[in-house]
Amino acid sequence: MPRLFLFPYDRHTARREGGSRGAAALVALFGGIPISPEAFALWIFVSSGWFLLGWVLFFVIWTNYYLDVWIVTDRKIIDVEQHRLFSRDISEFGLDRIQNITIEVSGILPTMLHFGNIHVETAGESRKFIIKYVPHPDKVKDVIFKQHEEFMKSRMGRSSL
Repeated sequence: MPRLFLFPYDRHTARREGGSRGAAALVALFGGIPISPEAFALWIFVSSGWFLLGWVLFFVIWTNYYLDVWIVTDRKIIDVEQHRLFSRDISEFGLDRIQNITIEVSGILPTMLHFGNIHVETAGESRKFIIKYVPHPDKVKDVIFKQHEEFMKSRMGRSSL
């Protein structure tokens, strides 16, 4: 059965020329171009650095996304916003102060995957409360409106007594 060599520098050629199996692997890795072990070590070091940088960047972005939360209770909304790895803001506002809730879905991918931003405007605050990239923002808006209506009904019931 004939053997097929993809690279002209196979392990037998490397042994005849005084090399090792590692040299044949280096040649195979770089598409048939002979490379020195020092250059390979430098390539491994640089690529490992890029790999580590990519993981750190992914971790920071994931942490920022995952730790940005809204907690909707029967009386208020608590907004925990993660800015950096060790920096966050916690804000809260009562459901009675909600004036407007806006959903923003822009782009083909967010439309197909049902992701969007929710903007909540409150009375007396210059700051808009925004939560970004929420799955099913229409359902979240309905939950907030439902809690708002129940809170206002219970508040009206107590004030009429």
